[in-house]
Amino acid sequence: MGWFKRGQGDDRSSGAEPGHEEPVEIDLGMQKEFEVEMEVERLRSAGLSVYLFAQREVPEFGGLGPKHCRVYVQPDDEPRVRAELASSGLL
Repeated sequence: MGWFKRGQGDDRSSGAEPGHEEPVEIDLGMQKEFEVEMEVERLRSAGLSVYLFAQREVPEFGGLGPKHCRVYVQPDDEPRVRAELASSGLL
């Protein structure tokens, strides 16, 4: 096996292939994970590509309290997802 480097020796040096763009990160700050999870599931059921990443800043506290939530979306879906998150009060 070898390492494959994009943009070397081909005409596609401008970035990712269509359909494989880098996702956009939307930072929701310290939110309750279950509230964000409900909204993410609603957006997924609407046909949007949305991925939730929630992480405790201090892992010793386990699942208690809010988590630092980030949502990753496709660049094409970003405006609609931001509008939906803002209307639900998460952004």
